[in-house]
This record gives sequence, structure tokens and C-alpha cells, in this order.
Amino acid sequence: MKFPTILNTDEVPGPALRRKHRQRRRIFAEAVKLFEENGGEEGGGHEKTTIEAIAERSDISVRTFFRYFQSKLDVIYADLPAAMEDHLALTEALLKNCKSPASAIIDATTIQLTQALLDEDDRSRMLRAMTSPAFLERRGSFRVEWRNRLSDLILPYLPKSRRNTICARAIASSALDAREAAIENWADTGGKDDLLEIFDQMLAAWRTVWSKDMPKTVDRTLDCRIAQQADEKADSGD
Repeated sequence: MKFPTILNTDEVPGPALRRKHRQRRRIFAEAVKLFEENGGEEGGGHEKTTIEAIAERSDISVRTFFRYFQSKLDVIYADLPAAMEDHLALTEALLKNCKSPASAIIDATTIQLTQALLDEDDRSRMLRAMTSPAFLERRGSFRVEWRNRLSDLILPYLPKSRRNTICARAIASSALDAREAAIENWADTGGKDDLLEIFDQMLAAWRTVWSKDMPKTVDRTLDCRIAQQADEKADSGD
């Protein structure tokens, strides 16, 4: 796996940002403790762990909770809104650093996954998330928004063409598919295999399939449809 260069920045997080980060980590920790105390994934921990209880244990108000998170799923499992915003910001920075649209999205994913794997709590929450039907449903609902915002982001960086919008959506969809499939495969191993290696293998497989098998499949399907339409026209006597 060739790691992308993380962009240098002179910005140092200020006290307010550090406090916000500490508060978020505290809410994460208390939510997970409650979740496990309430039975975990198998014992109905998701249903029993309420936002009110998380807020009380974290010594904050419910209103404050919603300043940091949209849902209890974001603290028990993985914070999808934050992940999406961070991924978009990284992709934009890499685009401005002269990365191609596909490379920018993929390198942003690699940076994100690297950072998540370095934090044991984030790693554990990501593994837990992949066993939760509630989280997977939420991930599905975020999928369209994430794809559309990525598409809009990379659109100005594509060569001018009538098919720009289609190309942008194809790139965004494929890159997100590879990301999700890699995380799913990694979770299937219980987190024992190297997630970045799996992501690299997923990208290699994706390039092979799309460059060889998929166009042939589409061509065959199109040929069959054209032949069917010709037969229907001949039968109708037109």
C-alpha cells in the first residue's frame, strides 16, 4: 500500500477546539459504557441506551449532546456525519493539491482509515458498527448524500464533457463502494487483517473488473436488448 502524503498545515488547534475534542471523546466513552452495561449488541443495548442517559452520564444536557451529535448511533457506533464532513474536507484539500478526482477521494479515504486504526476506541466502535443492523441502515441513508456531495465537489475538476455529471457520480459511487466493501471484509475477519491492505486489494479488483469484465457485460446486455427490439418490430410488421 502506497500511503498518500498528509498535507502540511501551520494551523494548530486552539483551546476551544481541543475542549470540543475532549468533550466528544468523553461522550463516546460514556455511551459505550452504557451500551455494554445495557446488554451490548446481543442484549438490546442499542434500544436501552437513550440519549438522555448518555447525556446524564456525560454530565451534559440533551441540548449539548445535539450540539455534538445527530443521533445516539453516532456515539455508540461511528459518527457518520463527522466522517462524511472530514472526508469531504480531505478530498477538497487534495483536489487543490493537484490530485485527480478519483485519487483525491481514495487518498482521503486512506488517510481517514489510517487515523481510525491508530485509535483503539475508534477501531472498536468501527468493528461494533459493522455488526449492527441499526448502524448499517443509517449508513445506507447517508450513502446518497455522501455520493452527491462528493460528485458536486469533484465536478469542476473533471474535463469538460456532456457526461460530466455521470462521470462524477460514477467516480464517487465506485470509490465509496470500495471503501464500504473493504471495511465490511475487514470486519468479517474480526479486525485481524490489515484494513489498508484490504482496501488496496479492493481497489485493484475494482480496476480489473471495470476495465475488463463490466464493459463486456454491458455490451452483451445491450446487444441482447437491440436484438429483442428488432424481433419485436418484425413481429409487429412495422
